[in-house]
Amino acid sequence: MHLRAEPEGVSMFTALGRVMYRWRVLVLVLWTAIVVGGGIIGGQIFDRASNGDSLSPAAESVRTERVLDERLGDGPEVVAIARGRHPRDPDLIQSLVNVADELRAIDGVVEVRDGYTAPGGLIGADNNSVAVQVELRLGLAAADQQRLEEEVAAVLRSIDAPAVLVSGEQLAERAFADQAVRDAAVGES
Repeated sequence: MHLRAEPEGVSMFTALGRVMYRWRVLVLVLWTAIVVGGGIIGGQIFDRASNGDSLSPAAESVRTERVLDERLGDGPEVVAIARGRHPRDPDLIQSLVNVADELRAIDGVVEVRDGYTAPGGLIGADNNSVAVQVELRLGLAAADQQRLEEEVAAVLRSIDAPAVLVSGEQLAERAFADQAVRDAAVGES
């Protein structure tokens, strides 16, 4: 490639622009090859990436996480907010007591805290809602934890209130993933 001398005042970018224009087909082919090659090579990175679940139990980070979990304790939680009835409504209180007793009987439930048994209470500032927190056993296998969370969520949804919102970290992640799949299907159709 030969660049001819430009008169004074013509910038390097002007010369580069002229070369790009002159060889535009070759430039376009090269950039297309780079983009396609990057997509092929880059796509394989996600197949090889790991979230750390496959780490050896002897790995320092896994051991540290286990020690922290043992010392700090708290397992995964499922939380429900019952709304639409005054927290002192006798029917709501009876429903929450029954649900809490049913939850405590489920294997894998460590603790149940509600607006009537938790220190300081879990009654909303709006005086129209009450929360129930259910702590699950730490260290369950993923499938067992999912089954337990779904069972606890079903029991919580049986609280006698106009609206019962149930959530937890894993429940929310699964709901977001399910919604993303539905949205992708709609978007692609």
